[in-house]
Amino acid sequence: MTDEKNNCKVVNPHDKVFREVYSNKETARSLLADKLPDNVLKLGDLKTLEINKDSFIEKELADYYSDMLYRVNLTDGSQGFIYVLFEHKNYYDR
Repeated sequence: MTDEKNNCKVVNPHDKVFREVYSNKETARSLLADKLPDNVLKLGDLKTLEINKDSFIEKELADYYSDMLYRVNLTDGSQGFIYVLFEHKNYYDR
């Protein structure tokens, strides 16, 4: 795959798309609100969601996984983190 804007080869297109989409706070909030259980959502305030640029994927697994780390304010006044790991698939896997 080639990035026509920069005329260079895109090494991990899945990761690039994932990071682009879920670096948008509203999109990330929507995903987390939809997927996290209510008891977890009650612990923090998604309105305070901040994107952390750290990644914990090892290079040899980057073709298969993407991750995002978000920081949120918790109801007790402290800060917490939400870690999301996505597996890249081009087929449905139960």
